[in-house]
Amino acid sequence: MTELLQQTLNHIAQHQTQATQDALAAFLKKHLDEIIQLAEKEMSEATNEGSSQNEIDPWEALDIDDIAVDTGIPDFAKNYKHYLYGTPKQP
Repeated sequence: MTELLQQTLNHIAQHQTQATQDALAAFLKKHLDEIIQLAEKEMSEATNEGSSQNEIDPWEALDIDDIAVDTGIPDFAKNYKHYLYGTPKQP
């Protein structure tokens, strides 16, 4: 049994009445297969999301033409400090 599950069961045993514990146990027993399927689905989705994120390099997917902005300033790269901060233009 995992430590988290054991801690959860201990918490229930310490903080819930016997009637509540019995009701929780009956509910879990009745819905155990459904709960397991949901947990496995969540684990699978988390694994798939993690692996797909690791496989995609964001720099590979970046399309400069899609995000480029035409400022109309032909020497912007060379004189960006002038246009941003007002320093003298570079020759």
